[in-house]
Amino acid sequence: AVTFDVDGGASDTVTAAPYQRVISVPPVAVPGATILVRATAVDAAGNAGVALATLTIDSAPDTENPTVTLNAPAQATPGSTIRLAATAADNVGVRSVDFSANGASIAAVPAAPYESTYTVPADATPGVTLTCAARATDFTGNHADATASIAIVANTDTTPPTVTVSAPPGIAPGATLSITADAA
Repeated sequence: AVTFDVDGGASDTVTAAPYQRVISVPPVAVPGATILVRATAVDAAGNAGVALATLTIDSAPDTENPTVTLNAPAQATPGSTIRLAATAADNVGVRSVDFSANGASIAAVPAAPYESTYTVPADATPGVTLTCAARATDFTGNHADATASIAIVANTDTTPPTVTVSAPPGIAPGATLSITADAA
């Protein structure tokens, strides 16, 4: 049998292998504090062996969620590329910001600036809403989400481009013709 004593508290005896005891560390434990664990094994002849272990509390667990905000345009047209930008902060540090559009992953950005682009599908129907999201995750796995709704609107640009063509005024039969076009 092995008897466990933790910081002089109540003893717990385990009579069969594996000789284990689970210790719950209080969430208010002070970083740097120590816990003394004493294990005493006694054999059938009454001989006792003792082992000591000193455990040091590393730090308080991180239970705080990061904060995140998402900046996105209010409107977009089918086929356009939009820019998504997030601001994220955490008491311990931000591991990454993940961007998505309508639930589909766009990008995971591991360091600031937390930015990504998304091309609205060319067949997106004007009048629908695109939901973009940014999820900030810290090094402990805590996370926070921010969303933005983007209205898909019809492309109102009906002005055709202007085109000019440059070519020599005449050309001889069998000659090579060089033509240049400019469009704006």
